[in-house]
Amino acid sequence: MNVVLDSNVLISDFRLQGRSINDLWDASQTLGYTVYIPQVVIDEVVGKYEEFLQENVAQLRKSLAAIRRLTGNDLLDAPSIAQVLPSPSEYRHWLLDEIHSRLWKVVPYPNVSHEELVSRIINKRKPFYRGERGYRDALVWATVVELAQQSKSTILLVTANVSDFGESSSNGETTLHNQLCEDLAMLGIEASQVKLFTGLGVLVEACVTPELSQLEAVQTKLSSGEYPDLDLEREISSCIYNVLEGTKLLGDKLGLMGDWDDEVVITGIYSDPYDYCVQEVKRLATGEFLVFITVSIECEIEHYMDEADLRHVPEDEWPGRIRRSSFFPSVYVSYLSKELWVGLEVTLDKGCQCLQALELEFISYNGKQILCGKAANIHFL
Repeated sequence: MNVVLDSNVLISDFRLQGRSINDLWDASQTLGYTVYIPQVVIDEVVGKYEEFLQENVAQLRKSLAAIRRLTGNDLLDAPSIAQVLPSPSEYRHWLLDEIHSRLWKVVPYPNVSHEELVSRIINKRKPFYRGERGYRDALVWATVVELAQQSKSTILLVTANVSDFGESSSNGETTLHNQLCEDLAMLGIEASQVKLFTGLGVLVEACVTPELSQLEAVQTKLSSGEYPDLDLEREISSCIYNVLEGTKLLGDKLGLMGDWDDEVVITGIYSDPYDYCVQEVKRLATGEFLVFITVSIECEIEHYMDEADLRHVPEDEWPGRIRRSSFFPSVYVSYLSKELWVGLEVTLDKGCQCLQALELEFISYNGKQILCGKAANIHFL
């Protein structure tokens, strides 16, 4: 799903702190929604910010002047207060940083000619109305059309400007205006690819909330093994050894003391995974599922120590079984077992029938993380 936000959505929530905007953020993280904000929207929002800021500062000056006249107290200085408020340029930088931190995308101005825009004005085609009014809306619409040409993904256009983008259907619902549907048809784009929503709250209620419920159902079915064509635990068991074999850990993180706290290596698994738990499920933009799983595994840990060093270690401090290396006679090998919690990131196909990729996210011991995914190898199936 691709979501395009019009200016009025951001103008109603300049600081992006409202519930609906954060619900959309959750959807972009969990449901694979890609959020697009046209550059013309950014420019209009910053312009409105400057306009509202000036209006409110002017009102503040009047109020403070009235307080001074009433009380004789001039400690409150309106000019100094105005100076500490974010300027329009500072707000623009903040807004862009906030958008990028959410992994939303700013779309450049569309490649539309003046001739095409003038033609729409003359022919009174939406989103123009009353002559040339609707110029910025026309640029937003041109951006939507370009996105529809680039991808067949559904586009959800969110705008409170219903009169210029929408019309009432026979059942009373607001749908995309027929003239805009004609624009899509002339380019070979199905009108159903672009859907109109009159506000973020409407979008959340119609799409986000039901899809989050569906995702919870997917997690429940994966946890209980209800997908007949997928035995997730068996799939993980079949490849977990290849994922963990050779992984290096620090002995002190496993509770090894003294000279045994150097680097150790995972060399085997004593049993299949148990305490298997599906922690979270996300849907990717491609429709595939990203599943976060933890499993508890009894692993064999191998540690090497030089014979000269071993002589200085009391026997009661030797961990596990010890034997002389068959390759290096002066080196001893210690074997011990440790129960490790392993976090896995699993990619499943759209129908949850096939495990496509598995990545080691972390390894923890006694409730403490001792290896993160950045240091772990990735195993693709």
